[in-house]
Amino acid sequence: MAKLVLEISNQKDLELLLSFAKRLKVNILEVDKQEQSPVFWLEQLAKIDSFKDIDDPVEWQRNTREERQLPFRD
Repeated sequence: MAKLVLEISNQKDLELLLSFAKRLKVNILEVDKQEQSPVFWLEQLAKIDSFKDIDDPVEWQRNTREERQLPFRD
């Protein structure tokens, strides 16, 4: 027995491959579709209200950003 792991970025190609595998009666163990767009993940963060403690995003970024010395500047 052999196990094959593939990464497919195109949804239509994935559907074609799955239908071909089913036609060949291949045992499909798992289809992992974790790759989502950045918009999807931002929506997930919004659903759990993860930014509720940040009153002013600009101020939050200013406070959390690490300041560093720039090269060739005095």
